[in-house]
Amino acid sequence: MSALAKGTVLSLGFLVLALAAGFAAPHPAAAQVQAPDPAKALELAEAPGPGTAPRPEEMKALAQAPGPAPLKLEGLSREQFDRLPDTQAIEVKGQRMTAGELRAKLRQQAAQAEAKAKEAAHRAQAEFEAYRARFLQEEKAKVDAENAKVQAEIARLRQQRPGQMGR
Repeated sequence: MSALAKGTVLSLGFLVLALAAGFAAPHPAAAQVQAPDPAKALELAEAPGPGTAPRPEEMKALAQAPGPAPLKLEGLSREQFDRLPDTQAIEVKGQRMTAGELRAKLRQQAAQAEAKAKEAAHRAQAEFEAYRARFLQEEKAKVDAENAKVQAEIARLRQQRPGQMGR
């Protein structure tokens, strides 16, 4: 992506964030048109609004509501995505949702992956313990067989020379 295209994507992102933060376009009769400061727009977008966060059904309605085109996730950096408000409509692989819904989905997937990894670790530990127990049992059987041979040889030698052993 060229530097010009990156700048355009960033400018559009800041514009969308500015609009989401409550900046409105100036009246057409205004003498001077002043663009919102992108840093201020991000600051306002990150600031919590009055009241509580929207409920999941409200966020879904916001994502599906007609209005400005949603941001495409593929065009956002991780940092930009992290700065989006939960109510910001985004498009992921052709599916429209809010940033909050995507974050919840990502948290759920991370929790599932962690649970799966823990289960795999427990299963691997149990398999290891089973292999270890079997190995130790086999080794003990080998040592016991060797010890039996040695004891048999000692007994045989004692029978051949009863008076000479034990001195």
